[in-house]
Amino acid sequence: MSEAELTEILKAMYENAPYEKSRMKILFGIQYAAELKGCNIEKIAENADGKRSAATEIRKGIQLEKYVEINFAGKNYIARINGILAKKR
Repeated sequence: MSEAELTEILKAMYENAPYEKSRMKILFGIQYAAELKGCNIEKIAENADGKRSAATEIRKGIQLEKYVEINFAGKNYIARINGILAKKR
């Protein structure tokens, strides 16, 4: 997946977030960790959000990826984190 495609995905996730838009950056990092390897994360963050500092949040998600499983159900999501079930609505 190209950096341009990843930028568009992040931008769409951020703009369409039902709540807490800033958390979408972490969620993006979790969901696209494999695709982000070798990419310029600062460039993706700046092009999607206008802020290079958003790369820090994306990196947090990348680091969490091995511990988290994400299931989407409509506008709600369920994240299973090390056996702990956390629901957001």
